[in-house]
Amino acid sequence: MKLPKGLFIGGTHLDRIGRSREPFLAGQSNPGSFKEYPGGAALNAASNFALLGGETCLICILGDDASGTGVKRSLAKRPLETIVAKRPEPTATYTSMVSDNGDLVGAIADMAIYDAVTPSILEGLGLQKLTKQHDFIFLDANLPTSSLVWLFESCRETPIYASPVSVAKASKLNGKIADIDFLICNRVEAQILADEIQQESSSSPGDILRAAGIASGVITNSDGPLICWDGGDVLEHRPAPNGRIEDVIGAGDAFGTAMFAARLAGLSLRERIQIAEQAAALVLETEGPYCERLSQLSLF
Repeated sequence: MKLPKGLFIGGTHLDRIGRSREPFLAGQSNPGSFKEYPGGAALNAASNFALLGGETCLICILGDDASGTGVKRSLAKRPLETIVAKRPEPTATYTSMVSDNGDLVGAIADMAIYDAVTPSILEGLGLQKLTKQHDFIFLDANLPTSSLVWLFESCRETPIYASPVSVAKASKLNGKIADIDFLICNRVEAQILADEIQQESSSSPGDILRAAGIASGVITNSDGPLICWDGGDVLEHRPAPNGRIEDVIGAGDAFGTAMFAARLAGLSLRERIQIAEQAAALVLETEGPYCERLSQLSLF
C-alpha cells in the first residue's frame, strides 16, 4: 500500500536557533550558540510526509539571496520535488531562542516575503493545474489571506490539510473552516478559530470546529491532554513524558504530519497517536526540525 501524493504550499525559510548554555535568563545576555537549518511549516510537513513514504511536491517562495540559495541547496538532498519561486524580498527567517533544556523561550518571525505572494503569483506557478495532479493539498497561514482564499477556492475538489502556524496568524483561516479536511493546531489557535464561529459558547473549541465541518484534526495542549477526532470518533489523550530533548523546533510539525499520514494509511485514532508521538520524539532528539529517522516508522 502507498500513501497518496501531496502538494505542500506555505512556509519554507531559514530557521536560526539560538541555544543558551545554562537556563535562559529573560532580559539578560545569555552565553550560547546559534545554528541554522531549513525550516517552515510547509517544508517540515513535506519532508516528514516524504520520509513516512509519501510522494510530495513543495512550492517554495525564496529570496534571491544567500539564505535562499542555502535553503534550495539543502532541499536538493531531501526526498521531495520542489518548485521554487524567487522573489526580490529577503528569504524568510525564523529566529528562536531555546534554553539549555531545549524549551522555547521566544522567537521572531521575519517573513515579509510571504505577504508579497499574491494569487496572481500562485496562478503563474501553475497551481490550478498542480492541485488537480495531487491527492491532497497542505496549506499554512504564512501566506496572506487573499492567497489563502484563492487557494481554497481553487482546491474545492481536493482535500486540504491546514495549519494556522501561530496564534498571530490563525485568524487567516477564518471563513474557510468548513473547507478544511484535516487541521493541526494548538489549544490557543483552536480557541481563536472557534471564537470566530461561535463566540461565548459553552462548547469546547474542538466540538465547535468539528460541528463547523472539519472532518478530522488534532488540538495539542503542550503537556496537557490533546484532542483528536475523525468524523464522529473523538479521543482525548495525555502525551507520554518526553525523553531526551535537543530542541522543540519542528516537533509539532512532525506530530501533525504523522497523524495525517497515519489517517491516510487507515489507522485508528489511538494507532495514529502512537505513530505521531514516535515521530515527534525523534525530532525532539534531533538538532533542527528534520530527522531522517522518521523513515524507520512503519504505517502499513
